[in-house]
Amino acid sequence: MPVTGQTSTTASTACWVPNNQGRCVEDEYEVDNKPIGAGSFGTVRMVVSKHLRERRAMKHIPKTSPDMHLVRTEIEINLTLDHPNIVKLFNVFEDAKYVYLVLEMCQGHDLDNLHGVSVPVPNVAFIMDTLLKALSYLHQQGIVHRDVKPGNLILKTENRPLLENTIKLLDFGMARRFKKGEKSLKTLTGTPIYVAPEIWRGENYNEKCDIWSAGVIMYELLSTVPPFYGSNMEEHCMMVVQQRVTFKHGNWNNINSATKDFVMLLLEKNPDKRISAINAQQHKWLSEHYPLQKPEDKGVNSQEFDNMAAFCVKSRFEKVAITLVAHLLDDSEIQGLQSTFQSLDVDGNGTLSLAEIERGLKETKFSANIQEVFQKVDFTGSSEIEYSTFIASMMDQKYYHKQEHLWRAFKSIDQDNSNCITMKELTKALESIAGQDAPVNPEEAKNIMRQTDTNGDGLISFEEFAAMLCGTPGAGRRGAQQKLTQALKS
Repeated sequence: MPVTGQTSTTASTACWVPNNQGRCVEDEYEVDNKPIGAGSFGTVRMVVSKHLRERRAMKHIPKTSPDMHLVRTEIEINLTLDHPNIVKLFNVFEDAKYVYLVLEMCQGHDLDNLHGVSVPVPNVAFIMDTLLKALSYLHQQGIVHRDVKPGNLILKTENRPLLENTIKLLDFGMARRFKKGEKSLKTLTGTPIYVAPEIWRGENYNEKCDIWSAGVIMYELLSTVPPFYGSNMEEHCMMVVQQRVTFKHGNWNNINSATKDFVMLLLEKNPDKRISAINAQQHKWLSEHYPLQKPEDKGVNSQEFDNMAAFCVKSRFEKVAITLVAHLLDDSEIQGLQSTFQSLDVDGNGTLSLAEIERGLKETKFSANIQEVFQKVDFTGSSEIEYSTFIASMMDQKYYHKQEHLWRAFKSIDQDNSNCITMKELTKALESIAGQDAPVNPEEAKNIMRQTDTNGDGLISFEEFAAMLCGTPGAGRRGAQQKLTQALKS
């Protein structure tokens, strides 16, 4: 069963990786043999791409592992994820002995580094805000992580203070899909200290197990000790199932009752009464203890508006290509837009609704119908604007005019590695990003090929691909607005 070139039914650029079947990982990357970490099923090493000199993290998973079916699930789930606080999967390779996952490189330490340290409340609030945003997104997508722990939360950048850093959730080796409103999961899994009581009791469970794990992390960060810790697995299990959560152990002297109340919402023994990720992320405790959680009424500025207007009038294939560029950019290149996205995402579910976009555009001199603009940005037809699509619509064209950025996007579509995009690959790219709500019309693909294939050979070369995206720059705000108005009228 191949793992490369997979797509998902979710409308997202995260569902597309190059087809590397038959290709050797050393052809594309220089591999550092010194491990930098370990994840579920395999070790992690640093690699550097030979062409673009980008650093990535690569997980090596031996195919002799009895859990290879779980590895396939990890890949399938990872390919559907598109969130600023979740580590990205960029590439997948497979040979006779190993499966290789090429992931976003995070150079900071994981939060295991804080073990035994009493963390200040504002820092704890920052960590919890980030974690709950990631969990809200996952649970909205019908995914439960099942191994939420400090070791799976990592800082993006080293030597940068926590409150100025970005925290990412990683390692989806234990993740599963679930049906909302049902308790369909049965497997005893996870890291024992963070496993929820319903799992220890052998009950069917759902995504609420992640919330318990988050509660244990918060308890541990504040007090330096977990709420329960047995001398062996059996004792620990009995303590979690039978004993009440108390604040008798660890450093709780200077922690106020509101903070303890929030911890107890997360560590509710009954999963039916336990707070959800979305409600926890919106809880007043976070905004009161981490006031920078949401920048004050930060909307879309005039330059971002210009960029969005230009994006709206592009063809669907251009939007696919630009969104691929956005998905492959490093956080350091889009920090401002990342902050804008998170400030607009009022409900914290990791996507933007029409109401949230309307709120963000209220201060701009935007004469067009915002609902129609929303539909043009939401070119997948999902009724929600995902993270990479938002970044693509708002980012400056200089990002997709850079040859290295164009090349990465081009090679993601060039699935047979022929250095040309065929009609089949063009159609597949449109289908992979469109989802079931926006089916691809064969005539649309033919028209795109005719318009882009300037030499008429039935293929799109890199030069033609670049020319499509790097045509004559727009005439500024007025030109973009006029084009958008004409497009909406038509």
